[in-house]
Amino acid sequence: MAKVRLELENAKGEKVVHEKMKVKGRAVRKAIQCSRKMYAKDADMGTQLDALIELAVEVFNDKKVTEDTILDGIESEELLNALNKVYMDILGIEEDNSSDEKK
Repeated sequence: MAKVRLELENAKGEKVVHEKMKVKGRAVRKAIQCSRKMYAKDADMGTQLDALIELAVEVFNDKKVTEDTILDGIESEELLNALNKVYMDILGIEEDNSSDEKK
């Protein structure tokens, strides 16, 4: 069973963990639609970021997970990794740590 997790910082600077314990098939469909947007011929980084944010907002379906709370609640250097993790978790793709094991 897929579980999706997103950690955001609230206005007080506190970390708040949002979890979706069950992910339905509709979320997979949304992730595939997100892929189409991200990998379209004319897609730029802004389009890709917007698609990932839109996916996270739709999947969590929580008033505390919005475009603004995501953009204001994740440090810039973590933003794409955090959103990509949501995307990968929805699709059931596990992170490949094999390169870390070789070190």
